[in-house]
Amino acid sequence: MSDTASGRTEETATRLLRIVGVQLAVVSAAIHLWWGLPRALVYLRVGTVADPRPYLFVVSAVAVVVGVAWLYAGGPRRKLYALGASVMALYAVGYVWWHLGGHGGAIPGVQGYGHPDLSNLGVLLSDGHLFRPLDALAMVTQLGALACFLGLLFGPVAESADTPASDAESA
Repeated sequence: MSDTASGRTEETATRLLRIVGVQLAVVSAAIHLWWGLPRALVYLRVGTVADPRPYLFVVSAVAVVVGVAWLYAGGPRRKLYALGASVMALYAVGYVWWHLGGHGGAIPGVQGYGHPDLSNLGVLLSDGHLFRPLDALAMVTQLGALACFLGLLFGPVAESADTPASDAESA
């Protein structure tokens, strides 16, 4: 394969990873906003922070959308990929930590509750967790976005410079 064809293939792969990663991150952000915003509004009205997830989900979802807009407005790609990968990894790790940590029992001041009748793996694989459609969709989208962003940072098509995307490249 010629250098030109090879370059076009890498450019296409990079563009595809960027588009898919961004779309998956936006879907994940939408899920977190859809779940978090109504609860955050109720908690604000009541004046409690007993469950920090709604607040964290709203802030992080807005951050993802701002990051995507900044990326397509010419922001520093590698930094934004790293931030996006970090948010997606935090979503996934946070989900596991929350559910295996007794639903917030590891947070000071939060009265958690657990599943004493299930093992750690049983908790995650039970029908009340990763097999709920919304939880499964969120996990798949955030892990997919994480994989795309890591590919853009470290994979064979990794972008070497923190150059902004042009409008033609971003489309």
